[in-house]
Amino acid sequence: MTAAHTAIITQGIVNRHTLVGTRNGLQTRLEDAIVDTLSKNTPNIYVHWGVHLSGKHRAAKNAAIRLQGNGNLCMHVQGWDFTHKLNVKDWLRGSIGIPHDRAGDALSTFLPADKKPSLILGNLEFLLKKFGATALVEGLHELDIPVLILTRSWEYAVDLNKEGCGLLREPGFGRWTEEELNDLYQTFPEEIKQKVGTNKLSLMEAAVHSASPGILEHECKMMACKPDMLRARLMRKEWQNGMRALQGQDMGDITGRFPDKDGTFHWD
Repeated sequence: MTAAHTAIITQGIVNRHTLVGTRNGLQTRLEDAIVDTLSKNTPNIYVHWGVHLSGKHRAAKNAAIRLQGNGNLCMHVQGWDFTHKLNVKDWLRGSIGIPHDRAGDALSTFLPADKKPSLILGNLEFLLKKFGATALVEGLHELDIPVLILTRSWEYAVDLNKEGCGLLREPGFGRWTEEELNDLYQTFPEEIKQKVGTNKLSLMEAAVHSASPGILEHECKMMACKPDMLRARLMRKEWQNGMRALQGQDMGDITGRFPDKDGTFHWD
């Protein structure tokens, strides 16, 4: 009966984490790196840090869709909801889909080995603030599968790296080149391009300065198609500080600012 119950839970987990639809947008270097790393089926924990609006979550979702298309189980979990959870293990069980009445079983018991399971975790800043990097990493090791943690806080990335999480490629790997940003702009609908009009040069200047797609995506599709150089400068500075920190440089009293560990954006 226990084996049958385990099989039912395992199938429920597969169904719960199956993503519907196809990948969206440009196929980026970051997306390819995620697919390559998680496909190896090595039970390591990795962390990827990228500044706010650098496209890491879209790359992760696209990577998860590709991995699932290859017959693998890639669970893409967000860390927004950790209310009423006593510890990281409790949160992990709930997020994956393991019932409370099997709390005595190892987390890995319910994951189908033949599907090369892996886990991508995003938006964990508040959960990390509550439980800490040490507890998170200890809980994730019980899964015994490849795990990728995404964060927009370079301070948390440093904490996780100190706990033994490897970096996904080199620090700052998620920065976009001018060529990649131009390729992204070409995917926009013609009505967006017409609305941009003569602002294209200044928009591209801001996007290249920020090394991120968010300036183009946000300003072109949500706002008045005007460049936000203040935001671009803040993003560029965050890239610089985070790369220095992850390279092991002493940051002194410099902390994350866009955002900080608490998720607050400092516009000064």
